[in-house]
Amino acid sequence: MAREVDHRAKNALAIVQALVSLTKAPTRDAFVEAVTGRVSALARAHSLLAENRWNGARLLKVIQDEVMAYERPGQVQYHGPDVMLSPKAVQPIGLLIHELATNAVKYGALSTDQGRVDMEWELRDGDRLSLSWRESDGPEVTPPEQKGFGSNLITTVTGLQLGGEVNIDWDPKGIHVSAYLPASVMRSQDFDPVLPKAEDDPSSSQVDMHMTGKLLVVEDEMLIAMQMTESLRDAGWSVMGPVATIEEANKLLSESNPPDAAILDINLNGIPVYPLAESLRLRGVPVLFCTGYESLDANNRFDDCTRIRKPANIAQLIIAVRNAIDKQRQATGAALS
Repeated sequence: MAREVDHRAKNALAIVQALVSLTKAPTRDAFVEAVTGRVSALARAHSLLAENRWNGARLLKVIQDEVMAYERPGQVQYHGPDVMLSPKAVQPIGLLIHELATNAVKYGALSTDQGRVDMEWELRDGDRLSLSWRESDGPEVTPPEQKGFGSNLITTVTGLQLGGEVNIDWDPKGIHVSAYLPASVMRSQDFDPVLPKAEDDPSSSQVDMHMTGKLLVVEDEMLIAMQMTESLRDAGWSVMGPVATIEEANKLLSESNPPDAAILDINLNGIPVYPLAESLRLRGVPVLFCTGYESLDANNRFDDCTRIRKPANIAQLIIAVRNAIDKQRQATGAALS
């Protein structure tokens, strides 16, 4: 077991090292953003594998984990049967979807309120998997003069690592990427043609993309805390802290008005953060847990709180915070009425 853990750890570090080495960007900030996003995609895929005891992961979950950080409610539609990916395919496909999503949010359909993405997959020839990413109602598409690292990554991952084929159609009305993958990317042949329901209701209220406020950040790993605080402040949020203990957090709370939300690490140098979380909830402050743990406390007291997996990208973090604040305001309004 120790040898296997050592192997997987070194393999993960080698992948990260390769991403850092290969990623190109015009500025330092753009480089940090690109590397952070790609490492986060690998981490999310790794978490899915861990949850399933390294037996694979459902394709729908892999796709949603990469897309939901960037979409507005109802903006992305998912269509396809229930497919279980093989363990070796989870991280490459997660990275593939991540590249499509980040490109869409920067230049394509996800960069506008009206944009739409249709993500479809189906089985062909009995045992091969066909994936289709089609954008519409976004900015007009123009083919790049030369392929960037993202495009090269998509073709390399699909062709060399997964053994499939990929086609990128630069349709002016919206980019269309189609991939055709071999049976080896799937764990078994037990597929139930169930069309999943979207988790978000398209008719629900849109997240206010301009909402900002004051956040409490409690994190005992200072490099993570510093990165999170800097990113939040750059996005226009006011940050209380960061602090590393419950005592420091309570001192801050006693000296100022309550924050609009709190982002908490679960384990603070061996001390559970739950007493602080309970105190904040009693004060009407929505709580989000940013953690590497795959489950919250055993008593299920905080199942209704948002859990953000580390490492989290800033877009994922901000959208989760805004959703939590909006949910709390709606609940308060309903209680008052």
